[in-house]
Amino acid sequence: MYPDETSSAIRVDVQMCNSFFTEMQRMKRASAIEVSFDKKILTDKFSSFSKDIIHVENNVKVSVKAKRKKNIEEMAMDAANHMHGDNEDSITNVFVKGYDEDDHEMVVDMQKLFRISSDKVEKYDGPDGTGELNSRDMFSLLLDYAAM
Repeated sequence: MYPDETSSAIRVDVQMCNSFFTEMQRMKRASAIEVSFDKKILTDKFSSFSKDIIHVENNVKVSVKAKRKKNIEEMAMDAANHMHGDNEDSITNVFVKGYDEDDHEMVVDMQKLFRISSDKVEKYDGPDGTGELNSRDMFSLLLDYAAM
């Protein structure tokens, strides 16, 4: 979502979520997933990798992107269910990027249980052309986010 000259994108960075699964229900389409695993997966699952994993960070990340306009929500939910289940795959986090029903960008991070969302606010187009944001729209948007 790119704002035009008459509006600006507003990004609300942290909104605490009730649960990962509740937030995933709000998501209309998941476009990218990042699944983090304990680094032991390198020796447990891939025996041809070097045994010297001491210099590797604790988490190994696998990123998956959906084809254009496709939804990979089911894959994210499966990974989250594995993490909450027996977790024999040693999943440490599931991070999902996507869009809500209003096509606003949305990010859900299972580990931190926060959501990032965005929307547009109209710029003031008065005679001085200062480009200030419409405070009424901004306040309304902040109230909407606070109610989530």
